[in-house]
Amino acid sequence: MLSRSLAESGHYPAIDIESSISRVMTALVTPEHEHQMRQLKQRLSRYQRNRDLISVGAYAPGSDPLLDQAIALYPAIEGFLQQGMHQACGYDDARQQLQALFAAARLDQLLAYELEYRQKLQSGLARGMVSGDYENFQQFILTLETAIAQHRYTLNQWKEKVQQAIALWQDKQQRLNALSTLHSRQEQAAQVRENRLDQKKMDEFARRAADARRNNS
Repeated sequence: MLSRSLAESGHYPAIDIESSISRVMTALVTPEHEHQMRQLKQRLSRYQRNRDLISVGAYAPGSDPLLDQAIALYPAIEGFLQQGMHQACGYDDARQQLQALFAAARLDQLLAYELEYRQKLQSGLARGMVSGDYENFQQFILTLETAIAQHRYTLNQWKEKVQQAIALWQDKQQRLNALSTLHSRQEQAAQVRENRLDQKKMDEFARRAADARRNNS
C-alpha cells in the first residue's frame, strides 16, 4: 500500500509496510525469511506508535526492551526499506541485506551487554566484591566476548554474501542489457535492410514507369 506522507517525506518507494499485507508471501519465501520480515514489521510498528514520545525525549530507555531494539534498528530499517528511483535491487540481494541487518542488531545488543557488565564489574570492584562474584562476572564477560566474536564472524559472512548477491545481480543485469542491445541492433539492421529493399522496389517501379512514359511518347 502506497503512502502519501511517505512520498512527501522523500521516502522512495513510498510503501507503507505496516499497512501492506501479502496473501501469497508465505508461499514465496522461506520460513526464516517470513520470520525476519515479521520481526522487522513488529519493530517498525513499535517505533512508529511511540514516535512522539521518542522525538520529545519522553521515553526512558529500558522501559520497553522491544522499543529499545526498535530505536536501535530504526535507521537500518529505514535504509533497508528505501532505494534510489533509478536503483534496482534483486530478491537475493534484499534477502541477504535483511539477514545482515538482524545479524548487526544482535552484535550491537551483545556489545551493549558486554559494556553493561563491565561497568557493573568496575562498580562492584570499587565497592568491594567477593571473589565468587568476581569470577562469575569474569566468566560471563568471557562468554559474551566469545559470542561477540562469533557474531562478528557471522556478520562479516553476511556482508560478503550481500556483496556477492549484488555483484551477481549486476552481472545478470549487464548480460540482460547486452542481450537487449544486441536484439535492438539486430532489429535496427533488419529494418534498414527492409527499408533498402522497399526503396529498391520503389526505384525499380519509378524506372519502369519512366520507361513506359518514354515508350508511349
